[in-house]
Amino acid sequence: MEKLADKAVFIDAHNQSVSEVEIPREERLQALYKQLGCTIVERTTIDPNHDLIIDEEGLFKQDNPAFAIGGYMFVGDALIMGVDIESGEWTDHEIDIEGLSAAIIFPSEEQTREIFNRSQDNQEENIVVD
Repeated sequence: MEKLADKAVFIDAHNQSVSEVEIPREERLQALYKQLGCTIVERTTIDPNHDLIIDEEGLFKQDNPAFAIGGYMFVGDALIMGVDIESGEWTDHEIDIEGLSAAIIFPSEEQTREIFNRSQDNQEENIVVD
């Protein structure tokens, strides 16, 4: 029997929570849009077996909350899906949700602005020139 959905981790920045959800394989892109409340998604590889999927336009939405993980800040809700290394297709995640929850920071609006301003102040330090 063919698998109809894959398990993903949903990072809900609006409610500051982390949970497991199922993303249907059929019309997957539409399901991602619906889960994230967006019309364009961006995929970022976070390790060889997992992708982080976010709203590509999340930064441009007013009052969109952020979260930080592993030294990186993201704006809006996100999904983490597993990646089948051989096919490159999304599949069930293998994330320890409890451990991930402990590693995620949901900064206040003021903290988000401070972090953003600090990163803008140090832009030249972030640019790599050969």
